[in-house]
Amino acid sequence: MPTKTLHIQRALERFNGNQGLLLNVMREFLHDHIPPAQAIRELLTQPDGSTAAQAMAHRVRGIAGNISAHVLFDDASALEKALISQADDVEEKLSRFENALERTAQEITKLLHLAKEQGSSSERRTAEAEWDADQAAPELQALRELIIGRRFDAEAAFAKLKPNLLGAPLAPEQTAALEIALDRLDYDGALAELDAILQNLDLEGMH
Repeated sequence: MPTKTLHIQRALERFNGNQGLLLNVMREFLHDHIPPAQAIRELLTQPDGSTAAQAMAHRVRGIAGNISAHVLFDDASALEKALISQADDVEEKLSRFENALERTAQEITKLLHLAKEQGSSSERRTAEAEWDADQAAPELQALRELIIGRRFDAEAAFAKLKPNLLGAPLAPEQTAALEIALDRLDYDGALAELDAILQNLDLEGMH
């Protein structure tokens, strides 16, 4: 997975590669991600609030599925089931749900920021120079080897490659997701995201 809570490549596939629509859905999620957790807690204090709480958990589950927020999807599903069955561990499931909401919101906030930053940089770079695939290919291969080796200097290698990569025919979200994974030392996620980038650039033969 590209980040701790999101699978960007899978989300793009769900939206048929329409990154603009995906970003809009993520922005909408940020706009109201906190009220569901607070509202569910309030509803559970009411004698007849369980059904409404279930519906709210189900709604968040659906949104999480759409944007491939896998951690939140799992925790929302678990909460919904606990509410339906009136399980004894509802409070535990609700706490996990709240934590997943916050973690997912943080990841999306960072992703949107990086996508905006890299989108602007890409526009500037496109005006200045063309994407140099011949230059990038060996650098991408070197980066991949560093990631496989779980090397700390993979992040520095990416920073060196980034200016050229920003001019590539890629969705900014993909480059942003790779940067997030490297920043978190999530080497498995970084490798998955880099391989998706290589495939999109028709450089998958480097695997």
